[in-house]
Amino acid sequence: MESIGQLTAGLAHDFNNLLQVVSGNLELALSRTDDESLRRPLENASRAAERGARLTKQLLAFARKTRLEAKPTNLNNLIIEFGEMLENSVGPQIEVQLNLRPRVPSALVDPVHLEMAVLNVLINARDAMPKGGIVTIGTSKVHLNGDAAAHHLPPGDYVALTISDEGEGMPPHVLERATEPFFTTKGQGKGTGLGLAMVHGFVQQSLGRLEIDSEQGKGTTLRMLFPAADAQAAVPRQPSRNPAQTEPRGKSETILVVEDSSDVLALACEHLTSLGYTVLTARDADEALVVFDKAKVGIDLLFTDLVMPGSMNGLALADVVRERAPGTGILLTTGYNDDLLTKGKASAGADVIGKPYRRSELADRVRAALDNRGRERQAPASVQGRGPRHEG
Repeated sequence: MESIGQLTAGLAHDFNNLLQVVSGNLELALSRTDDESLRRPLENASRAAERGARLTKQLLAFARKTRLEAKPTNLNNLIIEFGEMLENSVGPQIEVQLNLRPRVPSALVDPVHLEMAVLNVLINARDAMPKGGIVTIGTSKVHLNGDAAAHHLPPGDYVALTISDEGEGMPPHVLERATEPFFTTKGQGKGTGLGLAMVHGFVQQSLGRLEIDSEQGKGTTLRMLFPAADAQAAVPRQPSRNPAQTEPRGKSETILVVEDSSDVLALACEHLTSLGYTVLTARDADEALVVFDKAKVGIDLLFTDLVMPGSMNGLALADVVRERAPGTGILLTTGYNDDLLTKGKASAGADVIGKPYRRSELADRVRAALDNRGRERQAPASVQGRGPRHEG
């Protein structure tokens, strides 16, 4: 399974670089035409690219290579805020009921990835009830002590998120393989077999446990256990920017973009130039340092790929730039979360934007990285390394 996970992560990584080019150029084309006869096929292609991006996220979650930002999260609030989307996803034949216990502690979990996991479980529940039925979503506090070993978790406090349906249920031989990647009982073209595999990988990466009870003809109950957040206050969720709002623009800042894929580099330059930034480019870290030293104006932001050919990776480059010019902002980009990022992100003092990214997301993250330059950061600890010779 570990070998399958590594292979899966590598495939998802390469797909994300391809999807960055496809989705980014479709976005550019859509912004430059009002011809409905052209917009319709472009929008269809854009939606297909978005589905491809979701699929790679599922692959990375299964491989436990997705970048999680765990934070104290009130699961009751998350489910309530997410309620309308959940109901729209399952359709009018399915009734979603909530059984949310009061005073449930916050869970230490990535809220965005948890939403995706809940959606995957609900879609499975919907498909198991073709004639309609009830799905119940519940929360509760769980304390594991003497029974912790039975759950394969260390003793302590956990928060349980339970999703139950009245569907067809699973026979034992199907239940045994339910979280196996690419295993599906759906017809050809109706499922990838990655939904529960993604949920399983995400929960494990969150230091929790996924438990499934199912009986043929009597429905299925799925329970996700997450570590409680040690009574820390839940972090308020920041509302996302309305697409109708104006994208944050540049203020004549200079950005050094480092990317070894010519197509991705051209797309990033197109986006940043149109947003009002001055852009310098390099294909690897060694060239980037030459450009950095020869620049006639100060570099305000380093926007670099994580995995690159040459003598150092993006994290090592960020450390060197920080040593030479401590006030430089850092923004990393990557097709997936490999061990370099896990071990070195904090030392680089950098934010990270995953591929594929949209222009609006890039605009927000670049502006935030520039605005945060004045904040105090921990002194960087050098993370030197030679990146594999493929796109990051």
